[in-house]
Amino acid sequence: DGVALCHLVDACAPGSVDCSRLDPAQREANLQLAFAAAEQHLGVPPLLDVDDMTAQPPPDERSVMTYVSEFQKAYQRRKQQQQQQAPTG
Repeated sequence: DGVALCHLVDACAPGSVDCSRLDPAQREANLQLAFAAAEQHLGVPPLLDVDDMTAQPPPDERSVMTYVSEFQKAYQRRKQQQQQQAPTG
């Protein structure tokens, strides 16, 4: 329903998605929001789209895992940038 993906984006880039406003019944809107926020806030390329995730049969597991692995990379880049910008004491 896209909610978990929105939470993943928000966990990697806090404040990027207002997860309290998500409606599980709005699957396509949630997915669209997650993909857009991932690209905008994390630089995660849109390797999948809403149609891929809502099609029957379900999307290829490897494609989903490849996309999700980009979040780990983005999180590490973001963490490293924050550490570099932190004042040294």
